[in-house]
Amino acid sequence: KIKKLKLKSKTPEEKADRVISKISSKLDLTDIQVTKLKEIKTKVFEIKAAYKDEHKNSHEEIKELFLSEEITTDDIKSLIQKKTNRIDEILPQILPQVLEFHASLTKEQKAEVIECMEKFKKWRH
Repeated sequence: KIKKLKLKSKTPEEKADRVISKISSKLDLTDIQVTKLKEIKTKVFEIKAAYKDEHKNSHEEIKELFLSEEITTDDIKSLIQKKTNRIDEILPQILPQVLEFHASLTKEQKAEVIECMEKFKKWRH
């Protein structure tokens, strides 16, 4: 039975470590698989640090836009395009680790992931 994940840790890194621990336990990951999952975590935090200023600027841009007298379709399209460009930059940095982790999972582990996703979907809706 899946219990709702409680993240009582303080830092984002501690929260991520707790999630890795829960995933590792639930899927009965091997040491190699845990290492691959930790590589994803490390990469995510590297990317997060690299884009920190850009993320702040994005929030400021949105605030300024909403404080303006008028918002146009082009304004919204521009914001969406900036986000899309950022995703296009980030994906190649993280996809190799994600694909490697996925390839390391057994059929049983993949089935367990799907089961967890379905239960999570029910919690969210």
